[in-house]
Amino acid sequence: MYEHRHFGGVIVALTIPAIGLLAWIGGSIEPPTSPAAWIVWGVLVLVVAALFLFSSLSVRVDDVEVSVWFGPGWPRTTIPLGEIEGAEPVTRSWVWGYGLRWTPKGWLWRASGVNAVQIARRDGRSTFVGTDDPEGLTAAIRERIAA
Repeated sequence: MYEHRHFGGVIVALTIPAIGLLAWIGGSIEPPTSPAAWIVWGVLVLVVAALFLFSSLSVRVDDVEVSVWFGPGWPRTTIPLGEIEGAEPVTRSWVWGYGLRWTPKGWLWRASGVNAVQIARRDGRSTFVGTDDPEGLTAAIRERIAA
């Protein structure tokens, strides 16, 4: 079985300063119960939630499926091995973004970096899994679908 956790350095690097800035702004708004303060604190909660959810990406390849999940286990997806046609290491521009998003070529799951593995499905769809170990993940998937 292959299992790997990729630290979301980009997401952490973007959210930590935002959290500090929002906390400073929220603490300086007078009166503290004004609508502007509530909005800033609400945005702060959303940024903290994003940090919690997307600070890492884990991948597991076993004899049945490929599982991919962020942080605490959600969001999560599984791809049965029987649906996988192949896997290739690829590079995807940072412009495609981070987190979970739809791209012109399929779903992208990425916490940091530009390296990914393209998992091609038999129905023509693709899923891109960001990783700092593209060769290891590709080899694990290829080994399991060949078995």
